[in-house]
Amino acid sequence: MRQTYFIAKSNDIDIEDRKYRVGECGTAEMCNLFCTKDHRRHCVDKVYPPPDKGMDELLHAQFWTVIGWEDPCTDEERALFAKCPFYCNAPEHEEEGKAPSYCILDAWHQPELKPEASNDGFAYIDGHKFECVHAVNSGKSHNIFVLDSSTSMRGQPWQDLLCACNEFVLNRHQDGGENDLVSYITFDDKSYIRCEAQPLGETLQMDKPHFNSGTHFAEGLRAANEVLSRNNFKEFKAVLIFFSDGRPCDIELTITIAQHIRSSYAKYDLKAFVVGFGYMDLAVLNRMAAEMGGEYRQVLEANALKTELQQIAAILCNSEASLALANPSTGPEYLERGQSKRASI
Repeated sequence: MRQTYFIAKSNDIDIEDRKYRVGECGTAEMCNLFCTKDHRRHCVDKVYPPPDKGMDELLHAQFWTVIGWEDPCTDEERALFAKCPFYCNAPEHEEEGKAPSYCILDAWHQPELKPEASNDGFAYIDGHKFECVHAVNSGKSHNIFVLDSSTSMRGQPWQDLLCACNEFVLNRHQDGGENDLVSYITFDDKSYIRCEAQPLGETLQMDKPHFNSGTHFAEGLRAANEVLSRNNFKEFKAVLIFFSDGRPCDIELTITIAQHIRSSYAKYDLKAFVVGFGYMDLAVLNRMAAEMGGEYRQVLEANALKTELQQIAAILCNSEASLALANPSTGPEYLERGQSKRASI
């Protein structure tokens, strides 16, 4: 290409978005310049007609080896092309003049997990490792409860659930979460945002919902996504706690929204917990938790439910352990008079 020049019937030559004139050197059409411009995974052309079986993908270096030509790219470019093409989709990187933030690992790497006992200054998203960090470390959480209010939850099950949620709120307050926010969402065949981003101490009493037939997880997740979209991630880390005792009527839509939530908020280190209640086969809840990048818990009775939410609160706590009240009050005034009855260790 270095020894070529353009010839054509007219003086002006258009090749896709590139313009040349007759007689210009052909160096600009060299393969390495295209690779450098398009960065990682620079070959994304589709084969037509589509092959009737899967095709192998080749990394840049292997491609040149296969065709038997000398790779014209520099060592620095080759190292870049061997990197993972996954990039962070945070809005900050889409601003004018900002470069994309790519995973720093090699292409086709195994999922990289965040070290449990250290903060190494990197972000770990869906098994990828980034130098950009968007998760806040303010110690303040926005706790979003998504609660099944279908007919099967009427009566004592609902009271047990509210008691467990109140216990969670009290635990957060006593463990340094007094600046937390809380949102309550209920769902049956529709979803209702009962309160959104309210201070911790103002959410211990919630209106009794109207229990309707039908269990549509997608309705609850859609409302949760709406609340998440309005969260101030620069100040509050989001915690999503989803509870249900039944199987949904909309499994595939539920999974789609769960995947969207993970894609949108994993970069902010969203903590998602899915709690199944009872003896039913709740495999769909487990799957939903996995799709959101969260944890699944199953409990069989009211005391276990309360304990489970206490444990979730402890995970969010900066302390290594804490003491929980055996019979907490449920009134808002408890947040003031109960402070001396629970201590962090």
